[in-house]
Amino acid sequence: MIEAIISIVVGLIVLVVSALSFKSSKMAPNPYLGFRIIPTLISKRVWVKINRLAGYGGIICGLIALTSPLIFRDYCFVVSISSVILMVAAYNIYSRRIVERELEYEARGERPLRRLKTIRISRVFYVIPILILALMALMFALCWSKLPTIIAVHFSASGVPNRFEEKTYFAISFLTLASSIITLIVSLIYSCDGLPLIEHDSRRVHYIRSLIKVVKLVSVLFPLIILGVLTIILTYNI
Repeated sequence: MIEAIISIVVGLIVLVVSALSFKSSKMAPNPYLGFRIIPTLISKRVWVKINRLAGYGGIICGLIALTSPLIFRDYCFVVSISSVILMVAAYNIYSRRIVERELEYEARGERPLRRLKTIRISRVFYVIPILILALMALMFALCWSKLPTIIAVHFSASGVPNRFEEKTYFAISFLTLASSIITLIVSLIYSCDGLPLIEHDSRRVHYIRSLIKVVKLVSVLFPLIILGVLTIILTYNI
C-alpha cells in the first residue's frame, strides 16, 4: 500500500516539474529553475532543447508512476522511481551530444585563437560506482543460498527489524534501483567531462565549478552508502 501511495506522489511531483521545465525552456540558462546540468548551462540552445524534452519526458514518467500501482503491482515503486532516474540519465547523455554538435568538435581543425579551459574529471569517478555495483551483485550471489526466504530489510533506531520482504523481490528491487542511481551518476560525469568552461558569466562559472565538486562527491559517497546499507541487511539475515 505504501509503495502505491509513494508512486502516486512521485507521479504528481514529476508532472509539476515537467510543467516547470516547459516554463524554463522560455527563460535564459540559470542556476535556479530548469534542467540545470552543465551542458545546458553552456549553451542556450541546449538549455531550450533539454528543458522541452524534460517537459515531455516528465509527462510520460509521471503517467507511468501514476498508473504503476495498477500495472506493475508490487514493483510499482521500483518502476516509478527508476523510470524518472533513467529519464534524467538519458537527458544527461543527450545534452552532452547536443553540445558536441553545437560546438562542432572535430578531430582536425584550424588552430584556435584561444584555447578554452576544459572540465576534466578523473576516470576514477567513473570506475568506482561501477565497481561497487558489481560488488553488490556479487554479494547477493555469494549470500543467496544462506538467506531465508523472508528477510529483514528495514530496522528501527534501536536495531530491531520492522519491515520484511521476500528475498527475490528485495534483490530485484534493490539492484534495479542501485543500477538506476549509478547509471545517473555516471551519466552526470559523462555529460560534463571534457566540455569547455566558458567564462563570460562569472556567476554561472562558479555554479558549474560547485556542481562539478558535488558530482565528484556523489559519485563516491552515494554508491558507498548503498553498499553499506546492503552489507548491513545481508549480514543481519545470514
